[in-house]
Amino acid sequence: MTADDMLTRFAIEPATRLTGFLTRFTYKPRWHFRVFPASHGLFDCNALQITMHTQDVNWPHGLVPVVGTVAIPEALPVMTDDQVMEWLREQIRRVELHEVDEWFKVDGKAPFDPHAKGNVT
Repeated sequence: MTADDMLTRFAIEPATRLTGFLTRFTYKPRWHFRVFPASHGLFDCNALQITMHTQDVNWPHGLVPVVGTVAIPEALPVMTDDQVMEWLREQIRRVELHEVDEWFKVDGKAPFDPHAKGNVT
């Protein structure tokens, strides 16, 4: 990457860079990715909101939205596509792991329940 490329990337807002990347990206059905620039006012930083619709472990009669929101790194404009892919993959992994930990049960108990006191996933 040349110095001019770096300057151009620094001039791009993190939310703009991620929005552009997401136009090229696909994932599972019923998963939605929405970028909120800091200027939107909903969050105090640039944020990515990941929403999936899935069967709830405690209410198996329909789909419920599961929402995860994460700050977009300020360095995202200068990250390579490979680095952006890794970062996005990790955010998806966090949402997926939360669901795994809710559904994973031994003898009817969820040993990794993310909603139990002291657990954070």
